[in-house]
Amino acid sequence: MLRRPVPLWIPLLLSIAAAAWIVGTQHTASPRVIEGWAVAISDGSVIKLFDSVNASEGESYVIAKVWWRSADGVLENHGPPSCLEPVGAAKAHVRLGIIDVVDRVFRSYTEVIWLECI
Repeated sequence: MLRRPVPLWIPLLLSIAAAAWIVGTQHTASPRVIEGWAVAISDGSVIKLFDSVNASEGESYVIAKVWWRSADGVLENHGPPSCLEPVGAAKAHVRLGIIDVVDRVFRSYTEVIWLECI
């Protein structure tokens, strides 16, 4: 019985598929909703979120191209949220939908999915 050699592309393809599976399964994404007091900074595409209206230390979040809902229920996806205008104005009460991505291979980050003016 004559054995045929295995074509070189088969083990190569299997190796690529295994590597893609390993890299692709090395992350987790956890959604959560947070609430706080925000001020728009920069050109309105970034906010600083505070635990309370009187807090002085906060976390920054990028909100560019994020869907947002105004306090009267209107859903928008362009420009800074109405409750955060003008940029640098007083703190506004907001709720954020975010996803925390933990990636063991590349990097970990937080992505804002939506913003709601309360």
